[in-house]
Amino acid sequence: MKNFKDLEKELSGLQNLKDVQDKVEILSVIFTVKELRSIIKECGLEIKGAWKMTKNELLVNIINELPEEEVTTEEVEEVEVKEVEVEEKPEVEEVKTTESKSKTRKGNKKIIEVYKDGELVNTLDSLTETFKWAKENKIANAGLVRNSLKTGQETVAGSKYKEGGYLFKYALK
Repeated sequence: MKNFKDLEKELSGLQNLKDVQDKVEILSVIFTVKELRSIIKECGLEIKGAWKMTKNELLVNIINELPEEEVTTEEVEEVEVKEVEVEEKPEVEEVKTTESKSKTRKGNKKIIEVYKDGELVNTLDSLTETFKWAKENKIANAGLVRNSLKTGQETVAGSKYKEGGYLFKYALK
């Protein structure tokens, strides 16, 4: 993909042409619209509506926006090298004191009651705790617990969970 340096080289070769349209015709064969847009970004040119323009419109605007005095690529490379050297020098870092805020979980914690044969077996603080408790005690998986909470029906014994008859309900506050 061609960049700003390639455009500079081509423009320096076309300095004898005074008419902008002649330069545009020659450069439109060399550069694609995508390359021209990347050149605009690379140079920091502020061309309004660049994404809607055709290749020829982009070239005209780029040529008009570039400064009259040509900056050689050697000068550009020297400036880049100086910027890199400045970035490499570490500055004294200020010690920033940041307070570590503990995450407050203000989720809607619903208390869930577990019934077996109409008697209260257990009371759990949250849905995830209920899932864990049911799995540890080999009563049901998360899907069966969720289904019992939604429909109000007792869990059914199956191939994996041999014991059924547990009812999960949200506790009234």
